[in-house]
Amino acid sequence: MAYGTEAILPMEIGSKSLRIKKFNPETSEEGLRLNNDLLEEVRESAQFKISKYQEKVAELYNTKIKHRGFKVNDLVLREVATSMPLKMNKMSPPWEGLYRVIKVTNSGSYHLAQLNGTPIPNAWNTVHLKKFYP
Repeated sequence: MAYGTEAILPMEIGSKSLRIKKFNPETSEEGLRLNNDLLEEVRESAQFKISKYQEKVAELYNTKIKHRGFKVNDLVLREVATSMPLKMNKMSPPWEGLYRVIKVTNSGSYHLAQLNGTPIPNAWNTVHLKKFYP
């Protein structure tokens, strides 16, 4: 109810403090109207600052990311936790097989095939693949 203005306690109204004596409703209304007129500019300024902050945070975050991209015929390992989550236990290896990338899609997913040429039915995201270095 008193957003943007100071609340006056009922106790202060009865005692006629300096704040009550100096209060002028006309200048108070004028100040509130002026603040209302400047509200859009303040919002735009805040939005600009937020977007600049988000750009800097994204830039900092992206400097720490290692880009992992694969090309056709690259040899990769596949994460076991995503391919067979029920068969995995703490003693099983985290990576399985040796697969060849046969197709690269624009969305960052890859179609794999076994080394003998048998294709794997699903597409796999980069997060779940690891490059194999012979």
